Amino acid sequence: MTVLTPSEVKDVFRTRLFLEPLLVRFAARHINDELLDALSERNADCAQLVPRRNRRQADYDIHCGLAEASNRPILIGTLKPLLQRLYMNPMHGGEVNDATAEHEAVLDALREGDAELAADRMRHHLKCARDRYVRDVSKTDRAVVF
Repeated sequence: MTVLTPSEVKDVFRTRLFLEPLLVRFAARHINDELLDALSERNADCAQLVPRRNRRQADYDIHCGLAEASNRPILIGTLKPLLQRLYMNPMHGGEVNDATAEHEAVLDALREGDAELAADRMRHHLKCARDRYVRDVSKTDRAVVF
């Protein structure tokens, strides 16, 4: 069992804040309507899924789907273990509706073909997610990752 402290959670999000906007920028060059529709559908499912671990899986699928659309295997290989550390955490959660709206904003920017807007929206989403996550983890002082 691995335990993440609030400080470690912040470090993971610092790395994600660097990687994911970059990956979304690359994804804008390659993503197609079929994948955008699939990710949008998975995002809509996210708010409906119970228990929480199913929502975590949907969120993981969305972030990985966007990353994989970048066609940058080294960056994807760096991101996935970070996501796994967080998404396996029983504390991961926060406001599902906020995250769903934030995801959809990223997807909308990609539909418009605006790589910079998509990257900005991903950055905004990650900052909000980080704040929700750190707030939840700080309540217990530790986040357990199995």
